[in-house]
Amino acid sequence: MPKPSARERAAKRQAINTFLEARHQSNDASEAGRWVCCGKVYVTLESVSRHVHSQHQIELDEMREGSSDPVTLTCACDPTFSTVILFYKYVPVSDPLLFAAHHHDLCTRLGLTGKIRIAAEGINATLAGINPSIASYVDWISRHPVLAAGRLSAEDPDTAFTRRRHLFFKPSSGCAHVFPSLSVRVVDEICPLGVPGLRVKEGADGKVSPAEFFGLLKKARENPGEYVCLDTRNYYESRIGRFDGALCPPIRRFGAFPDFVERNRAAWEGKTVLAYCTGGIRCEKATAYLRQSLSHTEGALRTKILMLDGGIHNYLEWVKEQQQLQSDPVSATRSSAIIDSLWRGRNYIFDARQSLGLDEKGKGGWENGDDAGVIISWCQICAVTREDRYTKCAGASCHLLVLCCDECRAGRYADGKVFCCEVCERWEREGEEQGVIRARKEMCRCERERKEEERRGMVRTGVEVEMEALGG
Repeated sequence: MPKPSARERAAKRQAINTFLEARHQSNDASEAGRWVCCGKVYVTLESVSRHVHSQHQIELDEMREGSSDPVTLTCACDPTFSTVILFYKYVPVSDPLLFAAHHHDLCTRLGLTGKIRIAAEGINATLAGINPSIASYVDWISRHPVLAAGRLSAEDPDTAFTRRRHLFFKPSSGCAHVFPSLSVRVVDEICPLGVPGLRVKEGADGKVSPAEFFGLLKKARENPGEYVCLDTRNYYESRIGRFDGALCPPIRRFGAFPDFVERNRAAWEGKTVLAYCTGGIRCEKATAYLRQSLSHTEGALRTKILMLDGGIHNYLEWVKEQQQLQSDPVSATRSSAIIDSLWRGRNYIFDARQSLGLDEKGKGGWENGDDAGVIISWCQICAVTREDRYTKCAGASCHLLVLCCDECRAGRYADGKVFCCEVCERWEREGEEQGVIRARKEMCRCERERKEEERRGMVRTGVEVEMEALGG
């Protein structure tokens, strides 16, 4: 086996450091340390490190691999010849190892790339490949007992199966090379939250359709004291796209969501929570946790927990359908015509395409006033140019995503290396001068500020917040 390179060793050390930092709970400088993981408290670095290495190796490997996953793609392939699918299902899997082996064998033969995570609680997958290969995979998995209850098979006599398939597998056009390889793994959770004993029920518990969610968002606008629109994704996802007025946790990993809930419990007790995520998998587990956590608060008002079925992906597909209806002179006169989709920016996705919007040409909304296509994020370097394209920090021990405009790339970072902050840049530049690659020993400024924001609590979004930031 080849010896790991210096950069790979640095990425491994940084993955461990980042994992431990995310679970460090001490705010008092006099405390030697206090880490919380898997519901247990560890008071020494040695004890928590031993636990992490023995119980969380898969997460560490994924964090290390994440430092090299591409977030941009340059390819001459015609994307219309290929398809990317995204799906999940919380359903008992009797033999995860066998199910994973079947997946690896079939996907390899079909030439598919992507990531598949299988656990006793279900399956989470995103795959890319040429259209015939994706179609073959969808036919196979739709007939598998794990998905049998979804009535997705082409043999189903119900003529609506095609639409059910579309909503479930969430296909989109994209180059077959948006993933560098195929990764199939058996894991403890298909979407790691780290709450022992939490069970996600099968069925449509609290799920609402895009049309229903749209109606609820309008009610939330009119009655902000009765509703909370909650983004269950990570901060870098909500930074470039979100629903107007959403509360966006400044968390870096989904596993930090329970702590965020506990710190902000009073913000949603007795209200109607409208939760959403990219495709539904995180939201489904997050809402299960919210029900478990909030419903047992003594003396508290009952909280209603709802989630967007199919996530942002299916919501934007629904909006596109409404857009097509409005382009029809007959349909456009209907009283139900949508003026504002209430979505802002782009939907972050975990492949080299990076994000999807309502209009891939960059205009994203209707001419009658929808702001869906407006870039809502700013270059992190100059803070004067709107930017929604990420690049990765060039620090050997950092893979944070950075928004950097073309002007800053050509100017400050003319050598092609973009850094998330001056700490990473200094550490990398000094290493280059010394001819070594080092894992960063201190937390970078942007990550330190994010953690401070995470401890403070809620992050609102919307016009009123932008006005406050501008001094309005």
